[in-house]
Amino acid sequence: MTSDKNFWSDRYGDVPPLGFMLRAAFSDRWFRLHALPRSKRYAENNAERKIILDRANRIGEELFAEAGPIWLMFCRPNYDARDISFDSNSKLEEELNLHKLYDWVDMTEPPEDRVQWTILAKGTIWRTNTFDDLLLKVANDETSGITFVSQKTGEVFAPYDGGFDLILNDPPRVSAIATKFPDWSSERADGL
Repeated sequence: MTSDKNFWSDRYGDVPPLGFMLRAAFSDRWFRLHALPRSKRYAENNAERKIILDRANRIGEELFAEAGPIWLMFCRPNYDARDISFDSNSKLEEELNLHKLYDWVDMTEPPEDRVQWTILAKGTIWRTNTFDDLLLKVANDETSGITFVSQKTGEVFAPYDGGFDLILNDPPRVSAIATKFPDWSSERADGL
C-alpha cells in the first residue's frame, strides 16, 4: 500500500511520524498537552490512569471525531538485535495488524549514530476507548513511536510517556486547542 505513505509524505515530507521529530520540524503548528496534572509523568494508581485515558480520548475526539478515518502509525527502531529485544515490538505489530510503509534513516546523524526506523501503519477509525490498552502502554513507557493521523485533515496526535504532542493545521488551530485545554498545557515558555 502506498497511499498512506504518499498521504504522509505529501503533508510532512521526509519527516517520519515521530512526535519529537515532528515537533522540531513543525514547531509553528506543534502543541503539547500533559497527560496528568502538574506535568506528572507516570500514573501511580488507577485514578491517575483514568485521567490519562480521559485526556487522551478527549483529544482524540477533538481531532478525529468529525474528520473520519485515521492512520494508526508505528515507528519501530531497528537496532542491532544484540542491543535490544524485539519481542514487544513484534507482538505489537501483530496485535495491531500493521503493514510496512517504508524504512527511514536520519542521514543528518553521524554514521555511527544512525538508526534505521521501519514505519508501519493501518487505516482505522477513532472511537473513544478503542485504543486504551495501546495508550496505557505508551503512558507506561512500554512502547513508543505511536502516532494517530487524520486522513482528512492531516492533524497528528502523538502520545508519549507524559503527554501528547499535536501537530495541527495552522497556528490559529494551535490557539484554539490551547484555549480548549488550558489546564493540560505546559506552563513553560517553550511549551514542553
